Amino acid sequence: MAGTEKKFAFSPSSRNDAQETLGRLLELYWEGLCRPLPFFPETSSKWLETVLANQESTEESGKRKDPLDAARLKWQGSEHALGEGRSFANRLCFPQDPVEEPEFAELAEEILGKLMEQERIVE
Repeated sequence: MAGTEKKFAFSPSSRNDAQETLGRLLELYWEGLCRPLPFFPETSSKWLETVLANQESTEESGKRKDPLDAARLKWQGSEHALGEGRSFANRLCFPQDPVEEPEFAELAEEILGKLMEQERIVE
């Protein structure tokens, strides 16, 4: 998979794991057609990246960040970057801060967790 900054590849999954993962993603897709799910690609990615970075650093290093704060900054955006929370559709579906909802973290982990576990950077 090519991104704007890096190229990634993913290690293969077993057939059973792939079927299970795709089945769950399809369940979430159908659920998302019935109600808005608090999953936002950029914001959710930022939350999970921060969680994983915290696991790699020790508390003594002082480099631990609050994943919810990092996600909230991504959601809100700045004067230089448009956050996902500024889109009309997201504001309509989520008038309150969705980062605070427990389901936000659960969906971020469930949808992006396996991808991030299996990704590797390609030179």
